[in-house]
Parts: sequence; C-alpha cells; structure tokens
Amino acid sequence: MLSTGGDTRADQVAAGIALERVLLTATRDDLKASFLNQPLEFDDLRRTVQQTTGKPGFAQMVIRFGHSTVTATTPRRPVEAVVHTRTEEL
Repeated sequence: MLSTGGDTRADQVAAGIALERVLLTATRDDLKASFLNQPLEFDDLRRTVQQTTGKPGFAQMVIRFGHSTVTATTPRRPVEAVVHTRTEEL
C-alpha cells in the first residue's frame, strides 16, 4: 500500500515520486508489479483500504509484487508494414 499523510495535489505528486522509486527498486530486484486501483476510486472503499493498514493517512495505490517467468512477446508487424514515408516532393 502506498499512502500519504494528506490528500492534496502535493501529496499526490509525492506519492507519484515514491511510486517511481518503488517500481525502479522492484525492477532492479527482478520483481514484477501489478496494481489494484478500483477500490481507491470510491471514497468509502478508499477509507476501508487505508484502515486495513492500521495507520492513518490516505491510500494512493495498492501494489502487488511478485516474480514471474518470461514468456514470448506478442508478435509485431514490421515497421515497414505500418509506417509509410512520402517520397515525392510537396
């Protein structure tokens, strides 16, 4: 849980900066992250989520960390198939 002491725009920016650091650290440690934001979209659920931590504050992000195996990537078309350049003069 990423939470802040207040819920001002400055607190939300600070949460974003903290999230960046947490995600970079997780990446360095070969962890994957996923987010559960839906409960935070409603004030009553957001308060309940924060209360589960037993600490005061405002929930900003619920993050799940774990390890995963690398799977094949989704096939992509070649760039030439989707990007067309104009060769004639205007």
